[in-house]
Amino acid sequence: MRIIADLHIHSRYSRATSSKLTPQYLDRWARIKGIDLLGTGDCTHPQWLKILNDELEETAPGLYSLKSELRKQFESGGALAEGLPNPDINNKVSFVLTGEISTIYKREVLLNQFIKETTIKEIATMTIT
Repeated sequence: MRIIADLHIHSRYSRATSSKLTPQYLDRWARIKGIDLLGTGDCTHPQWLKILNDELEETAPGLYSLKSELRKQFESGGALAEGLPNPDINNKVSFVLTGEISTIYKREVLLNQFIKETTIKEIATMTIT
């Protein structure tokens, strides 16, 4: 089985990124480009985790997809208004939690909490100190 993946993604909460880096836009552009598996990026950012928790649903252990009602809403609204290209309707995109270690911040993150198998909901309720 061939899987096309992009695992080096950043959220809109990263430095110098677009405010359009939302699950809806990421899903749409991944389908346009033929990407099957997309990293979420920034899995330790509390606001991003809340968005992921609200807009993605678990489809298999550790894999998520955009909620179908949000995809339909975006397809008939924002995507049309911007004139985005039409994606392959058969292309299904899965998201996987990803992040990277940054050494520019002084805040300590307990990464052992993220190593164990967990869901977005569990991660979103963790306290990062």
